[in-house]
Amino acid sequence: MIKVKSYVSVAILSLLIATPSFGRRMTNNVVFFIDYSRSTRTVEGNNKKKINRLIKTKVRDFGRDDELRVYPIHSRATTSSSLLNLTGPNVKGDLRDRQVRKEWLEEELLPGIDEALEYHFSADLLGQTNIYPLMGKIIRMKKSGTRVEVYFLSDMVHDYKNTSLKKQLKDVQEESLIIESAEAKVSDLGLENSLEGVDIFILIPALPEGYADYEDVQAKVNMYWAHFFKKCGATIEIDIL
Repeated sequence: MIKVKSYVSVAILSLLIATPSFGRRMTNNVVFFIDYSRSTRTVEGNNKKKINRLIKTKVRDFGRDDELRVYPIHSRATTSSSLLNLTGPNVKGDLRDRQVRKEWLEEELLPGIDEALEYHFSADLLGQTNIYPLMGKIIRMKKSGTRVEVYFLSDMVHDYKNTSLKKQLKDVQEESLIIESAEAKVSDLGLENSLEGVDIFILIPALPEGYADYEDVQAKVNMYWAHFFKKCGATIEIDIL
């Protein structure tokens, strides 16, 4: 399913430490891929604040078996380690849950988010944007009884070595050619239906100054990834961060 909708995230501290609902049957695996490359301003200014709020919102009802991971998007996506890997608070459905959740929030989650968003990479990692290898990381997160929810905080303009999605799509006018290109890439990578049951959210940061030509290209990039992930079997929503 492809869906584009208004995406509003409001994080309220009191909700983060509220007692979770009971009866959870599936564990949650929530993953954020954040673009640190120089082609975007994803982790700067207001964008950084939005990401911080979004992560807190998505884990506010975490149970002890739920997992949060934050990965960078840069040139070495294949071997990149997580910037944050955190399991939920050790809540047990008793009177201590509220305090346990509060301590988890203050001692683990908030410092972990701050550290991830402030991480500084070497310049050689930031010159290119390598997205396709991240599919392997998502596939490895799939397991029985787990709901996988993935957030790409990026303009999704893959630009690595001799492959530039911007150049590939810039002069393409027919939508059918964009769709064919996306589906062909999925087939080339052997990813058909590999992401069944995975929910994908692409949230695009504000465009950097001096990149006005991205506006037209961005619409094509969005279409490309919408059909790419559809061919992979995932549900997909795309919006502005």
